[in-house]
Amino acid sequence: MSGIINSVGSKSGIIGSDVYPAGHVIQTDSVNATGYTSSNLTTWVVQTDITLTFTPLFASSNILLSTCFNANKATSGYAFFDFYKNASDVTENYNLSGAPYPADGSHGVALMSSDDWCSISYEWLDPVAENSTSEKTYKISFKSSNTDSATLGWGDASFLILTAMEIAT
Repeated sequence: MSGIINSVGSKSGIIGSDVYPAGHVIQTDSVNATGYTSSNLTTWVVQTDITLTFTPLFASSNILLSTCFNANKATSGYAFFDFYKNASDVTENYNLSGAPYPADGSHGVALMSSDDWCSISYEWLDPVAENSTSEKTYKISFKSSNTDSATLGWGDASFLILTAMEIAT
C-alpha cells in the first residue's frame, strides 16, 4: 500500500482519504510559554500564560495531552494538577481527567506535597466524548488542598509546555 499525506493531513493515493491505523498519530501541536500563576483557592483555576487550541481532523479520534512545568506548594497541604478543556460543544471542564487522587476525594492526575519546588509532568488521554471536530481549548489547571498558595510556573526561569496529539481509534 502507498499514499501521500498532503499539508492539511488528508491522504491521497490508493489507501483512501480516511484510513489511519488505530493508534496512529494523525497530527500534533505544542506550545511553550513562560510565566506563573499562583492561587490559594481550593477550587480549580487555570494557568493563564499557556493555551493550546487544537482541532481534530476526525471526530472519532482521541487526543493525548502531555505537559511539563515547574510548580510550588507553600507551607502545608498539597497542590493538585489536571487539564482544562473548553469547546463550543462541551461543558467547560477544569478537571478533565476526573481522576481520583488521593483517597480523600480530591482529584487530579498529578500531586505535589507542601513547601516544595519541583518539576511536574503528566499525560492524559482525552477520549473526545463529544465525537466532533470542533476546536478545543486546552490549558493546565490546578488547585490547593487548603488556603496556602500553590504556584504553577516559575516566571521566565522555566518553560510551561503543553502538547496535544490526535490519535486514530
